[in-house]
Formats: sequence, C-alpha cells, structure tokens
Amino acid sequence: MNLTIGKNIRALRKQQSITQEALAEHLGVSYQSVSRWENEVTYPDMELLPAIAGFFSVSVDALLGIPEAEKEAKAKAAMDDLRREILKKERNIPAIVEKIRDIRRNYLDSEHMWEFWNLGNDACYRHPEVLPEVRLTAEAFLERV
Repeated sequence: MNLTIGKNIRALRKQQSITQEALAEHLGVSYQSVSRWENEVTYPDMELLPAIAGFFSVSVDALLGIPEAEKEAKAKAAMDDLRREILKKERNIPAIVEKIRDIRRNYLDSEHMWEFWNLGNDACYRHPEVLPEVRLTAEAFLERV
C-alpha cells in the first residue's frame, strides 16, 4: 500500500485553513515535523495518528488513505470469521474474544457492524469470557454515535 498520509494531512490542513504551526502546537511537535510529514520525508509516529485524525475529525483509515471499499471488505471478512468461529461445534473462546477485540479496534464505523449485533442472539455472547468483550464493544460503539 502506498501511504499518502503526508498529502492527506496537507489537504485536510488547507481545507480547514490551519497553519503548520497551529497543527504542530496542538500535537506537541515542531512545525518542521509537520512540514516533513507533508513533504513525505518522514511519517508521524503511530501514537500521533489518532490525535491527528481527531484534530481533523476523520478516521485514522481516512488519514492513511485506506479506501473505504477496502475497509468495508475487511470488516465483512472479520464478521464472517467471527460467525464461523461461533458456529463451530467446539468453540475456541480465546479466538472469539480476539476476533471481537479486532472488530472493536478496527470496524466500529463499518456498515457491517449490524452483523456483530445480529450474532449477539447466540448464547456464545453470554459466555463469561466473551461477555466483557461484548460489553466493551457496545460501550465503544455507543460512544461513537
């Protein structure tokens, strides 16, 4: 994948009429760092991505230039993986928990999120090890809407 984060930061900053200095001050970095990102000399630290995305009110995926269709395909695949794991005769509870965590981290804004709640009709979601992850996912989802 070709990263376009520098171009995206520049475009978002210019759309909102924000200076490099103002963005840098908000993020706690130097304006030279912002300039280097925009010129694609360097990339921002991974820890800064949520702050940059939040500043511009976009998703981290949008900031990174990940196409929406690609993201939705990955979300659909994650839901299908979870469904397959839940439907197994011998459920692998740690695998189910990890799949739910992945969905919570990456796909809360997906149009496929309804499938996650639809799967909730299954008794698997009430399993003592799974239920806390379902609750965390529900809380994170509700914070976004």
